[in-house]
Amino acid sequence: SGFGVKGRADRRLPMESASSDPERFAARPSCEVAAAVEGPSQQPRRQEDERARALRAVTPHHIRSQGRPVIQIAPMMEVSYKDFRQFMRLLSTEMQLWSEMFVDNMVLNSHNINTYLEFGAEEHPVVNQLGGSCPETLAAAARVVESWGYDEINLNCGCPSDRVAGRGEFGASLMRKPELVRDCVRAISDAVSLPVTVKCRLGVDNDDTPEFLARFVRIVAEGGVKHFIIHARKCLLNGLTPDQNRRVPPLMYDRVMNLCRDFPELHFSVNGGINSLDEAAAILREAPPNLLGVMMGRAAMNNPCIFADVDRRFYGRAENPPSARSRRTLLEAYATCLDREYPPGCAACTASGSGPAQHALKPVIGVFNGVRGNKIMRQGCDHIARVKEARQQGIGHILRSVIALLAEDPLAAENLDEPLFAQAGDFGEHPQHSMAPAGAGGCTLQGGGGTAEPSLATACAEVGGTIAVC
Repeated sequence: SGFGVKGRADRRLPMESASSDPERFAARPSCEVAAAVEGPSQQPRRQEDERARALRAVTPHHIRSQGRPVIQIAPMMEVSYKDFRQFMRLLSTEMQLWSEMFVDNMVLNSHNINTYLEFGAEEHPVVNQLGGSCPETLAAAARVVESWGYDEINLNCGCPSDRVAGRGEFGASLMRKPELVRDCVRAISDAVSLPVTVKCRLGVDNDDTPEFLARFVRIVAEGGVKHFIIHARKCLLNGLTPDQNRRVPPLMYDRVMNLCRDFPELHFSVNGGINSLDEAAAILREAPPNLLGVMMGRAAMNNPCIFADVDRRFYGRAENPPSARSRRTLLEAYATCLDREYPPGCAACTASGSGPAQHALKPVIGVFNGVRGNKIMRQGCDHIARVKEARQQGIGHILRSVIALLAEDPLAAENLDEPLFAQAGDFGEHPQHSMAPAGAGGCTLQGGGGTAEPSLATACAEVGGTIAVC
Protein backbone atom coordinates (compact mmCIF):
# COMPACT_ATOMS: atom_id res chain seq x y z
CA SER A 1 0.00 0.00 0.00
CA GLY A 2 2.93 2.33 0.46
CA PHE A 3 1.94 3.16 4.04
CA GLY A 4 1.63 -0.26 5.64
CA VAL A 5 4.02 -2.80 7.03
CA LYS A 6 3.37 -6.31 5.81
CA GLY A 7 3.58 -9.53 7.76
CA ARG A 8 2.54 -8.34 11.21
CA ALA A 9 0.75 -10.59 13.65
CA ASP A 10 -3.04 -10.68 13.39
CA ARG A 11 -5.47 -9.42 15.99
CA ARG A 12 -7.11 -12.16 18.01
CA LEU A 13 -10.28 -10.61 19.31
CA PRO A 14 -13.85 -11.93 19.14
CA MET A 15 -16.12 -10.47 16.49
CA GLU A 16 -18.44 -8.61 18.85
CA SER A 17 -15.75 -7.22 21.15
CA ALA A 18 -16.32 -3.61 22.16
CA SER A 19 -13.33 -3.07 24.39
CA SER A 20 -12.39 0.44 25.36
CA ASP A 21 -8.81 -0.55 26.15
CA PRO A 22 -6.44 1.13 23.67
CA GLU A 23 -3.76 -1.46 24.46
CA ARG A 24 -5.93 -4.10 22.79
CA PHE A 25 -5.56 -2.46 19.40
CA ALA A 26 -4.38 -5.05 16.95
CA ALA A 27 -2.14 -5.39 14.00
CA ARG A 28 -3.12 -6.09 10.47
CA PRO A 29 -1.19 -7.05 7.37
CA SER A 30 -1.14 -4.48 4.62
CA CYS A 31 -3.76 -4.78 1.92
CA GLU A 32 -4.60 -3.05 -1.28
CA VAL A 33 -8.36 -2.63 -1.57
CA ALA A 34 -9.90 -4.74 -4.28
CA ALA A 35 -10.15 -3.40 -7.78
CA ALA A 36 -13.64 -2.10 -8.43
CA VAL A 37 -16.05 -4.54 -10.00
CA GLU A 38 -16.50 -3.81 -13.67
CA GLY A 39 -19.98 -2.72 -14.62
CA PRO A 40 -22.06 -1.56 -17.56
CA SER A 41 -20.95 1.22 -19.84
CA GLN A 42 -21.54 4.85 -18.99
CA GLN A 43 -25.13 6.06 -19.33
CA PRO A 44 -26.03 8.59 -22.03
CA ARG A 45 -25.27 12.21 -21.35
CA ARG A 46 -28.95 13.11 -21.25
CA GLN A 47 -29.51 10.75 -18.33
CA GLU A 48 -26.44 12.16 -16.57
CA ASP A 49 -27.92 15.65 -16.86
CA GLU A 50 -31.24 14.47 -15.43
CA ARG A 51 -29.47 12.90 -12.49
CA ALA A 52 -27.43 16.05 -11.87
CA ARG A 53 -30.61 18.12 -11.77
CA ALA A 54 -32.14 15.67 -9.29
CA LEU A 55 -29.03 15.88 -7.11
CA ARG A 56 -29.22 19.66 -7.05
CA ALA A 57 -32.85 19.45 -6.00
CA VAL A 58 -32.10 17.50 -2.83
CA THR A 59 -28.57 18.60 -1.92
CA PRO A 60 -27.56 22.29 -1.98
CA HIS A 61 -24.41 23.22 -3.88
CA HIS A 62 -22.42 24.26 -0.80
CA ILE A 63 -22.92 20.80 0.70
CA ARG A 64 -21.43 19.13 -2.36
CA SER A 65 -18.34 21.32 -2.52
CA GLN A 66 -15.21 19.25 -2.94
CA GLY A 67 -12.42 19.46 -0.40
CA ARG A 68 -14.79 19.51 2.58
CA PRO A 69 -15.30 16.64 5.03
CA VAL A 70 -19.02 16.59 4.28
CA ILE A 71 -19.49 12.99 5.44
CA GLN A 72 -17.13 11.73 8.15
CA ILE A 73 -17.05 8.22 9.58
CA ALA A 74 -16.51 8.52 13.32
CA PRO A 75 -13.64 6.99 15.29
CA MET A 76 -15.02 3.93 17.10
CA MET A 77 -13.08 1.65 19.40
CA GLU A 78 -12.79 -1.89 18.02
CA VAL A 79 -14.63 -0.78 14.88
CA SER A 80 -12.58 1.81 12.96
CA TYR A 81 -9.61 -0.45 12.34
CA LYS A 82 -8.01 -0.98 8.95
CA ASP A 83 -10.36 -3.70 7.69
CA PHE A 84 -13.40 -1.55 8.44
CA ARG A 85 -11.93 1.53 6.78
CA GLN A 86 -11.03 -0.37 3.63
CA PHE A 87 -14.50 -1.90 3.51
CA MET A 88 -16.10 1.54 3.83
CA ARG A 89 -13.84 2.83 1.06
CA LEU A 90 -15.56 0.33 -1.28
CA LEU A 91 -18.76 2.33 -0.69
CA SER A 92 -17.26 5.79 -1.13
CA THR A 93 -13.97 7.16 -2.39
CA GLU A 94 -14.71 10.60 -0.94
CA MET A 95 -15.98 10.46 2.63
CA GLN A 96 -13.48 11.09 5.39
CA LEU A 97 -12.39 8.04 7.39
CA TRP A 98 -11.04 8.09 10.93
CA SER A 99 -8.82 5.73 12.87
CA GLU A 100 -9.54 4.41 16.31
CA MET A 101 -8.18 6.59 19.10
CA PHE A 102 -4.49 6.04 19.83
CA VAL A 103 -3.09 7.07 23.22
CA ASP A 104 0.02 9.21 22.88
CA ASN A 105 2.15 7.03 25.18
CA MET A 106 1.09 3.97 23.23
CA VAL A 107 2.25 5.57 19.98
CA LEU A 108 5.63 6.37 21.52
CA ASN A 109 6.30 3.27 23.58
CA SER A 110 4.56 0.29 22.00
CA HIS A 111 7.12 -2.13 20.56
CA ASN A 112 4.92 -2.86 17.53
CA ILE A 113 3.40 0.56 16.89
CA ASN A 114 3.86 0.09 13.14
CA THR A 115 1.10 -2.49 13.18
CA TYR A 116 -1.24 -0.04 14.89
CA LEU A 117 -0.75 2.91 12.55
CA GLU A 118 -0.51 1.23 9.15
CA PHE A 119 -3.16 1.98 6.56
CA GLY A 120 -3.63 1.61 2.84
CA ALA A 121 -2.98 4.42 0.37
CA GLU A 122 -6.56 4.04 -0.87
CA GLU A 123 -7.88 5.05 2.56
CA HIS A 124 -7.19 8.77 2.05
CA PRO A 125 -8.59 11.06 3.28
CA VAL A 126 -7.95 9.53 6.70
CA VAL A 127 -7.72 11.20 10.12
CA ASN A 128 -5.72 9.90 13.08
CA GLN A 129 -7.24 10.58 16.50
CA LEU A 130 -4.90 10.95 19.45
CA GLY A 131 -5.69 10.81 23.15
CA GLY A 132 -3.57 12.45 25.81
CA SER A 133 -3.13 15.49 28.02
CA CYS A 134 0.60 16.22 27.98
CA PRO A 135 1.59 18.76 25.31
CA GLU A 136 5.12 17.39 24.93
CA THR A 137 4.03 13.77 24.65
CA LEU A 138 1.23 14.60 22.22
CA ALA A 139 3.64 16.58 20.05
CA ALA A 140 6.04 13.66 19.90
CA ALA A 141 3.23 11.24 19.04
CA ALA A 142 1.95 13.63 16.37
CA ARG A 143 5.35 13.55 14.66
CA VAL A 144 5.12 9.77 14.45
CA VAL A 145 1.58 10.00 13.05
CA GLU A 146 2.63 12.56 10.44
CA SER A 147 5.49 10.33 9.30
CA TRP A 148 2.93 7.67 8.38
CA GLY A 149 1.14 9.98 5.96
CA TYR A 150 -2.15 10.69 7.71
CA ASP A 151 -4.09 13.70 6.41
CA GLU A 152 -5.12 15.21 9.73
CA ILE A 153 -4.72 14.81 13.49
CA ASN A 154 -7.59 15.09 15.94
CA LEU A 155 -7.39 15.45 19.71
CA ASN A 156 -10.01 13.49 21.60
CA CYS A 157 -11.86 15.67 24.12
CA GLY A 158 -15.13 13.78 24.06
CA CYS A 159 -14.62 10.14 25.07
CA PRO A 160 -16.80 9.49 28.15
CA SER A 161 -15.17 6.23 29.25
CA ASP A 162 -14.02 6.38 32.86
CA ARG A 163 -10.88 4.56 31.78
CA VAL A 164 -10.09 7.51 29.53
CA ALA A 165 -11.72 10.51 31.18
CA GLY A 166 -10.92 9.42 34.72
CA ARG A 167 -7.58 7.79 35.41
CA GLY A 168 -6.11 8.84 32.08
CA GLU A 169 -7.20 12.45 32.55
CA PHE A 170 -8.02 12.95 28.91
CA GLY A 171 -11.06 12.54 26.72
CA ALA A 172 -14.19 14.38 27.88
CA SER A 173 -12.67 15.44 31.19
CA LEU A 174 -10.39 17.80 29.25
CA MET A 175 -13.37 20.02 28.47
CA ARG A 176 -12.98 21.31 32.02
CA LYS A 177 -9.40 22.33 31.24
CA PRO A 178 -9.58 24.40 28.04
CA GLU A 179 -6.25 26.11 28.74
CA LEU A 180 -4.53 22.71 28.83
CA VAL A 181 -6.26 21.67 25.60
CA ARG A 182 -5.11 24.94 24.02
CA ASP A 183 -1.54 24.16 25.02
CA CYS A 184 -1.84 20.60 23.71
CA VAL A 185 -3.13 21.57 20.27
CA ARG A 186 -0.57 24.37 20.03
CA ALA A 187 2.21 21.88 20.74
CA ILE A 188 0.84 19.49 18.13
CA SER A 189 0.48 22.26 15.55
CA ASP A 190 4.04 23.42 16.18
CA ALA A 191 5.33 19.88 15.76
CA VAL A 192 3.60 18.93 12.50
CA SER A 193 2.35 20.51 9.29
CA LEU A 194 -0.99 18.67 9.34
CA PRO A 195 -4.33 20.27 10.21
CA VAL A 196 -5.19 19.77 13.89
CA THR A 197 -8.81 19.48 15.01
CA VAL A 198 -10.64 18.82 18.28
CA LYS A 199 -13.60 16.50 18.88
CA CYS A 200 -15.65 17.23 22.00
CA ARG A 201 -19.12 17.17 23.57
CA LEU A 202 -21.55 19.94 24.45
CA GLY A 203 -20.43 19.67 28.06
CA VAL A 204 -19.57 17.38 30.94
CA ASP A 205 -21.88 16.54 33.86
CA ASN A 206 -23.28 19.84 35.19
CA ASP A 207 -20.88 21.91 33.11
CA ASP A 208 -23.23 21.89 30.16
CA THR A 209 -24.35 25.46 29.51
CA PRO A 210 -23.90 27.19 26.13
CA GLU A 211 -21.51 29.57 27.88
CA PHE A 212 -19.33 26.68 29.05
CA LEU A 213 -19.07 25.31 25.51
CA ALA A 214 -18.42 28.72 23.97
CA ARG A 215 -15.63 29.38 26.47
CA PHE A 216 -14.05 26.02 25.68
CA VAL A 217 -14.12 26.72 21.93
CA ARG A 218 -12.83 30.27 22.31
CA ILE A 219 -9.86 29.29 24.47
CA VAL A 220 -8.91 26.18 22.48
CA ALA A 221 -9.05 28.16 19.24
CA GLU A 222 -6.23 30.31 20.61
CA GLY A 223 -4.02 27.26 20.11
CA GLY A 224 -4.62 27.35 16.37
CA VAL A 225 -7.55 24.95 15.97
CA LYS A 226 -9.93 26.01 13.20
CA HIS A 227 -12.25 22.98 13.11
CA PHE A 228 -14.26 21.50 15.98
CA ILE A 229 -16.26 18.28 15.68
CA ILE A 230 -19.08 18.48 18.23
CA HIS A 231 -21.01 15.48 19.49
CA ALA A 232 -24.32 17.24 20.10
CA ARG A 233 -24.84 15.70 23.54
CA LYS A 234 -23.24 16.30 26.88
CA CYS A 235 -21.75 13.33 28.69
CA LEU A 236 -22.13 12.15 32.25
CA LEU A 237 -18.86 10.79 33.58
CA ASN A 238 -20.52 9.48 36.71
CA GLY A 239 -23.64 7.40 36.35
CA LEU A 240 -23.70 6.45 32.65
CA THR A 241 -21.71 3.89 30.70
CA PRO A 242 -20.02 4.88 27.42
CA ASP A 243 -22.85 3.19 25.51
CA GLN A 244 -25.49 5.06 27.52
CA ASN A 245 -23.62 8.31 26.92
CA ARG A 246 -24.17 7.74 23.20
CA ARG A 247 -27.93 7.41 23.67
CA VAL A 248 -29.29 8.90 26.89
CA PRO A 249 -28.30 12.59 27.01
CA PRO A 250 -30.57 14.55 24.66
CA LEU A 251 -29.32 15.73 21.29
CA MET A 252 -29.10 19.52 20.90
CA TYR A 253 -28.10 20.28 17.32
CA ASP A 254 -29.23 23.88 17.78
CA ARG A 255 -26.32 24.52 20.13
CA VAL A 256 -23.88 23.50 17.40
CA MET A 257 -25.63 25.79 14.93
CA ASN A 258 -25.38 28.62 17.45
CA LEU A 259 -21.65 27.99 17.76
CA CYS A 260 -21.36 28.33 14.00
CA ARG A 261 -23.03 31.73 14.19
CA ASP A 262 -21.08 32.87 17.25
CA PHE A 263 -17.73 31.87 15.73
CA PRO A 264 -18.02 32.57 11.99
CA GLU A 265 -14.24 32.46 11.64
CA LEU A 266 -14.17 28.79 12.75
CA HIS A 267 -15.42 25.57 11.16
CA PHE A 268 -17.59 22.93 12.78
CA SER A 269 -18.97 19.45 12.16
CA VAL A 270 -21.85 17.86 14.02
CA ASN A 271 -21.98 14.31 15.35
CA GLY A 272 -24.55 12.22 17.20
CA GLY A 273 -27.77 10.44 16.29
CA ILE A 274 -27.49 10.87 12.51
CA ASN A 275 -28.62 7.58 11.00
CA SER A 276 -29.30 8.23 7.31
CA LEU A 277 -28.11 10.34 4.40
CA ASP A 278 -31.49 12.07 4.38
CA GLU A 279 -30.94 13.16 7.98
CA ALA A 280 -27.45 14.34 7.11
CA ALA A 281 -28.73 16.34 4.14
CA ALA A 282 -31.52 17.87 6.23
CA ILE A 283 -29.02 19.11 8.83
CA LEU A 284 -26.63 20.50 6.24
CA ARG A 285 -29.37 22.14 4.22
CA GLU A 286 -30.36 24.39 7.12
CA ALA A 287 -26.90 24.87 8.61
CA PRO A 288 -24.68 27.96 8.47
CA PRO A 289 -21.97 27.72 5.78
CA ASN A 290 -19.20 27.12 8.32
CA LEU A 291 -20.75 23.79 9.34
CA LEU A 292 -18.46 21.71 7.14
CA GLY A 293 -20.11 18.33 7.53
CA VAL A 294 -21.70 15.63 9.61
CA MET A 295 -20.06 12.71 11.35
CA MET A 296 -21.79 9.33 11.42
CA GLY A 297 -20.58 6.37 13.45
CA ARG A 298 -22.93 3.62 14.55
CA ALA A 299 -24.88 3.93 11.30
CA ALA A 300 -21.76 2.90 9.39
CA MET A 301 -21.20 -0.07 11.67
CA ASN A 302 -24.82 -1.24 11.80
CA ASN A 303 -26.08 -0.42 8.27
CA PRO A 304 -23.14 0.38 5.98
CA CYS A 305 -25.09 0.12 2.73
CA ILE A 306 -26.78 3.48 3.37
CA PHE A 307 -23.47 5.05 2.30
CA ALA A 308 -23.56 3.59 -1.22
CA ASP A 309 -24.73 6.89 -2.75
CA VAL A 310 -22.50 9.31 -0.83
CA ASP A 311 -20.20 10.20 -3.71
CA ARG A 312 -22.97 11.24 -6.11
CA ARG A 313 -25.24 12.84 -3.58
CA PHE A 314 -22.80 14.78 -1.42
CA TYR A 315 -19.68 15.16 -3.53
CA GLY A 316 -21.15 15.70 -6.99
CA ARG A 317 -19.45 12.70 -8.56
CA ALA A 318 -20.93 11.34 -11.76
CA GLU A 319 -20.76 7.78 -10.41
CA ASN A 320 -20.44 5.94 -7.14
CA PRO A 321 -17.75 3.24 -6.92
CA PRO A 322 -18.70 0.18 -9.03
CA SER A 323 -18.28 -1.95 -5.90
CA ALA A 324 -21.21 -0.06 -4.31
CA ARG A 325 -23.80 -1.04 -6.92
CA SER A 326 -25.24 -3.95 -4.97
CA ARG A 327 -24.60 -6.05 -1.92
CA ARG A 328 -23.09 -8.73 -4.15
CA THR A 329 -20.59 -6.36 -5.80
CA LEU A 330 -19.72 -4.94 -2.38
CA LEU A 331 -19.15 -8.32 -0.76
CA GLU A 332 -17.23 -9.70 -3.75
CA ALA A 333 -14.96 -6.66 -3.78
CA TYR A 334 -14.30 -7.07 -0.06
CA ALA A 335 -13.66 -10.78 -0.54
CA THR A 336 -10.95 -9.85 -3.05
CA CYS A 337 -9.47 -7.48 -0.49
CA LEU A 338 -9.48 -10.27 2.08
CA ASP A 339 -7.74 -12.56 -0.40
CA ARG A 340 -4.88 -10.11 -0.55
CA GLU A 341 -4.69 -9.33 3.14
CA TYR A 342 -5.43 -12.75 4.57
CA PRO A 343 -4.26 -15.33 2.01
CA PRO A 344 -4.17 -19.04 2.81
CA GLY A 345 -1.38 -19.72 5.26
CA CYS A 346 -1.47 -16.31 6.97
CA ALA A 347 -1.54 -16.07 10.76
CA ALA A 348 -5.28 -15.39 10.84
CA CYS A 349 -5.99 -18.43 8.65
CA THR A 350 -3.81 -20.81 10.65
CA ALA A 351 -4.79 -19.55 14.11
CA SER A 352 -6.18 -22.14 16.49
CA GLY A 353 -9.31 -20.05 17.05
CA SER A 354 -11.70 -18.14 14.81
CA GLY A 355 -11.20 -14.71 16.43
CA PRO A 356 -8.91 -13.17 13.76
CA ALA A 357 -11.13 -14.42 10.93
CA GLN A 358 -14.28 -13.13 12.58
CA HIS A 359 -12.61 -9.79 13.20
CA ALA A 360 -11.78 -9.44 9.51
CA LEU A 361 -15.40 -10.30 8.65
CA LYS A 362 -16.94 -7.96 11.24
CA PRO A 363 -17.27 -4.99 8.82
CA VAL A 364 -19.78 -6.89 6.62
CA ILE A 365 -22.09 -8.06 9.42
CA GLY A 366 -24.56 -5.19 8.86
CA VAL A 367 -24.75 -5.43 5.06
CA PHE A 368 -28.22 -7.01 5.17
CA ASN A 369 -29.52 -4.85 8.02
CA GLY A 370 -33.32 -4.68 7.85
CA VAL A 371 -33.72 -6.96 4.85
CA ARG A 372 -34.02 -10.67 4.19
CA GLY A 373 -30.59 -12.29 4.46
CA ASN A 374 -29.48 -10.64 7.69
CA LYS A 375 -29.60 -13.89 9.68
CA ILE A 376 -27.81 -15.83 6.95
CA MET A 377 -25.11 -13.16 6.77
CA ARG A 378 -24.46 -13.05 10.49
CA GLN A 379 -24.68 -16.76 11.23
CA GLY A 380 -22.80 -17.69 8.08
CA CYS A 381 -19.82 -15.48 8.93
CA ASP A 382 -19.77 -16.77 12.49
CA HIS A 383 -20.25 -20.47 11.86
CA ILE A 384 -18.12 -20.92 8.75
CA ALA A 385 -15.28 -18.92 10.34
CA ARG A 386 -15.24 -21.52 13.12
CA VAL A 387 -14.45 -24.29 10.64
CA LYS A 388 -10.69 -24.79 10.60
CA GLU A 389 -10.68 -26.20 7.07
CA ALA A 390 -12.56 -23.15 5.79
CA ARG A 391 -10.14 -20.72 7.47
CA GLN A 392 -7.18 -22.50 5.95
CA GLN A 393 -8.50 -21.64 2.49
CA GLY A 394 -8.39 -17.92 3.31
CA ILE A 395 -10.87 -15.46 4.81
CA GLY A 396 -12.00 -14.36 1.36
CA HIS A 397 -13.07 -17.97 0.81
CA ILE A 398 -15.22 -17.79 3.95
CA LEU A 399 -17.00 -14.68 2.69
CA ARG A 400 -17.61 -16.26 -0.73
CA SER A 401 -19.14 -19.27 1.03
CA VAL A 402 -21.54 -16.90 2.78
CA ILE A 403 -22.38 -15.21 -0.54
CA ALA A 404 -23.24 -18.65 -1.93
CA LEU A 405 -25.54 -19.27 1.03
CA LEU A 406 -27.32 -15.99 0.40
CA ALA A 407 -27.78 -16.82 -3.27
CA GLU A 408 -29.56 -20.07 -2.36
CA ASP A 409 -32.39 -18.24 -0.59
CA PRO A 410 -34.74 -16.62 -3.17
CA LEU A 411 -35.60 -13.56 -1.08
CA ALA A 412 -32.07 -13.05 0.18
CA ALA A 413 -30.82 -13.42 -3.41
CA GLU A 414 -33.10 -10.57 -4.47
CA ASN A 415 -31.55 -8.32 -1.87
CA LEU A 416 -28.08 -9.57 -2.77
CA ASP A 417 -28.43 -8.24 -6.34
CA GLU A 418 -30.78 -5.31 -5.75
CA PRO A 419 -29.19 -1.91 -6.55
CA LEU A 420 -28.18 -0.01 -3.42
CA PHE A 421 -28.94 3.38 -4.99
CA ALA A 422 -31.13 4.78 -7.73
CA GLN A 423 -29.69 4.33 -11.20
CA ALA A 424 -29.68 7.01 -13.89
CA GLY A 425 -33.20 7.30 -15.25
CA ASP A 426 -34.97 6.15 -12.06
CA PHE A 427 -33.43 8.62 -9.65
CA GLY A 428 -35.21 8.82 -6.33
CA GLU A 429 -37.60 5.96 -7.07
CA HIS A 430 -35.68 3.00 -5.71
CA PRO A 431 -37.05 1.75 -2.38
CA GLN A 432 -33.65 0.85 -0.99
CA HIS A 433 -32.36 4.38 -0.92
CA SER A 434 -34.89 7.12 -1.42
CA MET A 435 -33.37 10.41 -2.53
CA ALA A 436 -36.41 12.42 -1.49
CA PRO A 437 -35.80 15.72 0.30
CA ALA A 438 -35.68 15.78 4.08
CA GLY A 439 -39.01 15.11 5.69
CA ALA A 440 -40.19 12.82 2.91
CA GLY A 441 -39.64 9.69 4.92
CA GLY A 442 -36.03 8.70 4.35
CA CYS A 443 -35.00 5.35 2.95
CA THR A 444 -37.36 2.40 2.98
CA LEU A 445 -36.01 -1.03 3.83
CA GLN A 446 -37.80 -4.12 2.68
CA GLY A 447 -38.87 -6.42 5.45
CA GLY A 448 -37.90 -10.06 5.67
CA GLY A 449 -40.27 -12.96 5.25
CA GLY A 450 -40.90 -15.97 7.38
CA THR A 451 -39.63 -18.70 5.06
CA ALA A 452 -36.94 -21.06 6.19
CA GLU A 453 -33.32 -20.09 5.48
CA PRO A 454 -30.79 -22.58 4.00
CA SER A 455 -28.99 -24.90 6.36
CA LEU A 456 -25.73 -23.46 7.67
CA ALA A 457 -24.75 -26.94 8.78
CA THR A 458 -24.99 -28.12 5.18
CA ALA A 459 -22.88 -25.21 3.99
CA CYS A 460 -20.20 -25.87 6.59
CA ALA A 461 -20.16 -29.53 5.72
CA GLU A 462 -19.43 -28.54 2.14
CA VAL A 463 -16.28 -26.69 3.25
CA GLY A 464 -15.13 -29.55 5.41
CA GLY A 465 -16.49 -28.93 8.89
CA THR A 466 -19.32 -29.70 11.25
CA ILE A 467 -21.15 -27.28 13.54
CA ALA A 468 -24.07 -27.18 15.88
CA VAL A 469 -26.64 -24.61 14.77
CA CYS A 470 -28.61 -23.06 17.62
